[in-house]
Amino acid sequence: MVGATQQRLVRRLVLGVATSGAALILLAGALGLSIEHERDMQDLRAQMESVPLAFSADLADALAQNDENSLKAQLGSLVALPDIAFAEVSVEGRVVASAGERTDPRALVRTFPITKIGQLTVVADHTLLRQRLWERIGGVLLVTVAFLVVTGFSGRRVLQKYCSEPLGRIRAHVQTLCADHTSVPLTLKRPEGIRDEMDGLVDDLNALSAHLQGAKSS
Repeated sequence: MVGATQQRLVRRLVLGVATSGAALILLAGALGLSIEHERDMQDLRAQMESVPLAFSADLADALAQNDENSLKAQLGSLVALPDIAFAEVSVEGRVVASAGERTDPRALVRTFPITKIGQLTVVADHTLLRQRLWERIGGVLLVTVAFLVVTGFSGRRVLQKYCSEPLGRIRAHVQTLCADHTSVPLTLKRPEGIRDEMDGLVDDLNALSAHLQGAKSS
């Protein structure tokens, strides 16, 4: 029964440390994920806003020359950029050339004028952003699980050595005193140089034991 009680104490302590640590890891991970995702969104918006500077002149020239092949080549280069899924050039509402696929209804859409009558529409797909986010979430969860496993094994061994086993010896010593048996001073098997509350408790018990023995002798 004593051993089972000690094991319950160790399990509760390990569980408390593990859950508290895991909660901190998840909280820090969630904050980091939020910051990284917002940074990715800012980078995507900045990339979208830089499109006119990089492509508008060439697209305007190709549109003025009615060169559909050049338009498609330019748009193909545009959709090859990270997170850019679709691009099209239209004149007065009529699509002249396009590249890529427009599949995400929640995609970020930007429209830029390239001539007096033409416009460029660019669509950024969030699929890759969400994929990167889920990969990061998986990394945080993996770290949390690893922490729980390491804490469960190493924490249990440490608590058994420095808490459960000393408490078992102390309880056995107290039971000897309660049974009115002559007892020798209690000592704990501790690494040299280590002293904590357990040692203070042992000193108090040994002093009590000496006092009881003295009272009994008199």
